[in-house]
Amino acid sequence: MTAALSVLLQLAVIIVAARTAGALFRVFRQPPVVGEMFAGILLGPSLAGHFFPAEHARLFTETTRQALNYIAQSGIILFMFVVGTHIELDVFRRHSRAIASMAAASIAVPFVLGLALASELYPRFAANGAPMFPFVLFIATALSVTAFPVLARILTDRGLESTANGRTALVCAAINDAVAWALVASVVGLVRTGATVPFAVHGVFIAFTTGLVAALAIPSLIPLFERFERPATRYLLPVFFAMVGLRTDLYLINGTGGSLFWCAVIVIVATVGKLGGTALAGRAAGMAGSDALTLGILMNTRGLMELVVLNIGHDLGLLPSGLFAMMVVMALVTTCMTGPLLDWMVGSTPTRRRSSRRRTRTTAAQP
Repeated sequence: MTAALSVLLQLAVIIVAARTAGALFRVFRQPPVVGEMFAGILLGPSLAGHFFPAEHARLFTETTRQALNYIAQSGIILFMFVVGTHIELDVFRRHSRAIASMAAASIAVPFVLGLALASELYPRFAANGAPMFPFVLFIATALSVTAFPVLARILTDRGLESTANGRTALVCAAINDAVAWALVASVVGLVRTGATVPFAVHGVFIAFTTGLVAALAIPSLIPLFERFERPATRYLLPVFFAMVGLRTDLYLINGTGGSLFWCAVIVIVATVGKLGGTALAGRAAGMAGSDALTLGILMNTRGLMELVVLNIGHDLGLLPSGLFAMMVVMALVTTCMTGPLLDWMVGSTPTRRRSSRRRTRTTAAQP
């Protein structure tokens, strides 16, 4: 089989697996993107490579993996450009200081807890030669991420995007994204140049900021930009999930060296920091307890954005395979818990009213 045919076969397998898993997860009231994330993991050594090693090796050959990686990178760059067009900077001006304080807390609390956790993880799991400061900064940033696109899809699926909690969550998530990418760019700059005042020209960060600036500068072209969403989310993002899956071996998370224990700690710290920190800030701002907790549940959604951040950390050499797998588990668990917790808090019946606001449209989780 030629290399071109092999790549086409891999793409077909990836897309079919992603579409099937997405449809299955929708039955359980999860965004299809969560199923696509799981499909990517299952195509890697965690399932397919473990039970069918010979067939897996023949399908995902080393000679064609680079081609898949190029496709995955092009998909994530296109997707991040589209995400950038959905972020409105004027939310910083339109909304009250109370919301700004909640957004700050939703970043600061998990970030501080992440710093403390990272100092414990570094001697146990850091890659050989990984500098401590970028490692600690990266882990803290990864625990602070909220997935704006997946969050927007959850809200629209449930008719919550025009509620006070829904609007507040979207504003906070938009601020989270902007701050998170600035922090990620800082880590990239530190690792690659050793600079203390970095802003790296990483493709993902450039795509995000370019989309943001383009939407502000030429708003009339936003409908054109949105046409990129369907091919990016349907056909290119599943390739990115598959590449993440090929890097993720869940069997590395076992009792050896306490990795299973530390995986649970990472999930707990991430959830307490993001969900708890946001909820406490909401209460301090005068929100009712149930509303503050609902906001915390929404902000704990990490999804695809977390995988993008983790992939960058892996490429930088900051995350070895075992720790990378633990962080991927954290991203999946915190995203999957959003739906059930929302059902518990606000009920499982979706509100039929839909907002006409363009900005809540996103296809990170489109079918």
